[in-house]
Amino acid sequence: MNRLYSIIILILFFTNTLISNTITTDRNSIKLLNIINQQGMLSQQITKAYLYAGKGIAIDKANREIKNSLKEFKNSYQKVNHLTKDKRVKNIMRFVKQSSTQFSNISNKPLNTKNVKTMLNLSESILNKSEQIISSLKKEIHNKDSEFIATVGEQSILAQKIAKYYIAYQLNKSRQTKSDMKKSIEMFQRNRKKLTRYRTKNPTIKKKLDDIDELWKITHTFYADIERGELPLIVFDTTDKITNTMNELIRFYTSQNR
Repeated sequence: MNRLYSIIILILFFTNTLISNTITTDRNSIKLLNIINQQGMLSQQITKAYLYAGKGIAIDKANREIKNSLKEFKNSYQKVNHLTKDKRVKNIMRFVKQSSTQFSNISNKPLNTKNVKTMLNLSESILNKSEQIISSLKKEIHNKDSEFIATVGEQSILAQKIAKYYIAYQLNKSRQTKSDMKKSIEMFQRNRKKLTRYRTKNPTIKKKLDDIDELWKITHTFYADIERGELPLIVFDTTDKITNTMNELIRFYTSQNR
């Protein structure tokens, strides 16, 4: 009887240890997921702001955004290295660190065809690397919250990415740019539908998702009329409001599900 009791105690101990370790791993992975999503968003935001400033629209605001986003972008590199020992992730972060230096250098240079192309390529390369890590993290996390957090994070990225393409099109009138923007809009719309089921989860979540929908209706009107390129300042401001509300939503959701 005593032996059976000891075995049961051992099983419970190892089970609790396993559950505890899984929870800790998940929490770290979710933190990492948020930081990587933020990096992807910042790569789009920096490029968008550079194109705005270069085109002479909201110059002071755009330059402030470049400065603040670059600082946050660099800080995120250290946070990621602290949270993971994964060699593949660390290698990707070395590329991200190098890219942040390029971002800094080009953001201080005048807008020309070469610099625009470099910034657009950099932002897409970083986002591609971020998406590789995010895809891997989503498989590792044994937590129902990861899908919501990943989707909201992706929406934050897409909001800036679409605005980036919108202003880039005003500069180059490229059919490829217009096509890329359309694809990103379609993805944003799909994610909106995916997030619908979370509206009943909490009144605050519903309110923030409703706020984002209202902001999206404003920007979507201008995206649909990209050829005219009217009121780009409204696009700039509304896009940032969408991203900020997305970030608030993630912070609230993670605080409620610790």
